[in-house]
Amino acid sequence: GCCPEHGTTPVEVAEDNYFFRLSAYQRQIEELLTSGQLQVIPETRRNEVLSFVRRGLADISVSRPATRTGGWGIHVPGDDSQVIYVWIDALINYISGLGFGSGDDWRGWWNDDVEKIHVIGKNVWKFHAVYWPALLLSAGVPLPDKVIVHGFVTAEGRKIGKSLGNAVDPFACVEAFGLDAVRCYLLRAIPPFDDGDFSLGRLRQLYNTDLANGLGNLVSRLLTLCERADFGGFEVPGVPDAPTDYLTALDRY
Repeated sequence: GCCPEHGTTPVEVAEDNYFFRLSAYQRQIEELLTSGQLQVIPETRRNEVLSFVRRGLADISVSRPATRTGGWGIHVPGDDSQVIYVWIDALINYISGLGFGSGDDWRGWWNDDVEKIHVIGKNVWKFHAVYWPALLLSAGVPLPDKVIVHGFVTAEGRKIGKSLGNAVDPFACVEAFGLDAVRCYLLRAIPPFDDGDFSLGRLRQLYNTDLANGLGNLVSRLLTLCERADFGGFEVPGVPDAPTDYLTALDRY
């Protein structure tokens, strides 16, 4: 069959690799998941991870021949003919970016007193919920506390990709509809854990129908009622002062 994401046909390759003994950590990984010490959210993904682990964990390749990558990559220590598999060094970035391997400063950010949460796509849960915890166990490094798995965001029903040329420009959307309208659409149309589709047509419909017509008419009617009614006078509460940088951050994110 073909890759469900890219539509390409897998190619069998025989080559020399270094392997990580993932099988040695099967029992520990299963206990972490069942006890809740390592939380995978939502529960459907947790069950998927547990099912994968309980079927038996095979040892995994963690390197590639340097000739295959054109020399690009991080060389295996002591063996320049091999480079670290890109998804392994990508995982290690979580702690190497904090200074792991160059002193103990990283421990101030990655320790048992700090809640460590990964927010990931559904296509990489094996790396974050199985392989990464096993690597950390082997190194005696604290594990993440939660792995939150979300679905894909598609565009007009198609996977977003550079080759397809269907990427959505968020700045153009904000320029056309305003930041709050785009936020409203994303919160309404994109579920947190399942796939969600981004459609300019549906964004425009929400903007015109729900916000401009629905919400706009509601505000207009309330203002008219307030103007006609005699409330005997009341003071509008003031808005407390807040640091400019804080307000700017709220507006941006």
